[in-house]
Amino acid sequence: GRNSNWKAVVAQIEKFKPDVVVIPGDFSYTNPAAFKPVTDAIKKFGAKVIGAMGNHDSSGDAANFDSFSNSVFNIGNTSFMLLNTESGSSSVTFAKANFAKMTGKYKVVAFHKPIVTPKSNHGTDEGKIGALTPEFVKAKINIVLAGHNHLYARFAPINNVVSFVCGTGGESH
Repeated sequence: GRNSNWKAVVAQIEKFKPDVVVIPGDFSYTNPAAFKPVTDAIKKFGAKVIGAMGNHDSSGDAANFDSFSNSVFNIGNTSFMLLNTESGSSSVTFAKANFAKMTGKYKVVAFHKPIVTPKSNHGTDEGKIGALTPEFVKAKINIVLAGHNHLYARFAPINNVVSFVCGTGGESH
């Protein structure tokens, strides 16, 4: 929502006809109203829009989303958990207490700061959310999505968990 690329990004997303769009943070850099046109455009083609708060966001961003940080829900056969890497250990506590609510065949956890990432402007966040790495295996999480770095990376599965850094939503990368 910070630059003119968002319309092209939303047009690309629409081609896939998704049921849900996961946005792993840094929506508007502290101006929730600036990002509302983005979520409205995505919702127009019928997708739910879910987001995990990033370091440039505020709790006011929650109003733009169908589901927001520190929540669990199911869509079809997929369970989603959104975590707030900015809240430190409270998200770790939330995750541990709520993995059992993830009842779908496929399980996706999304948050902003990545546990693993290629070299970039930002390092990893192993200390806080990284504490969940062994918990992802126990909870049979299939996919871990993060943002923060303005790049795309997919990592080979580790203990059947595939991690992605998806920071290409419209900002320079």
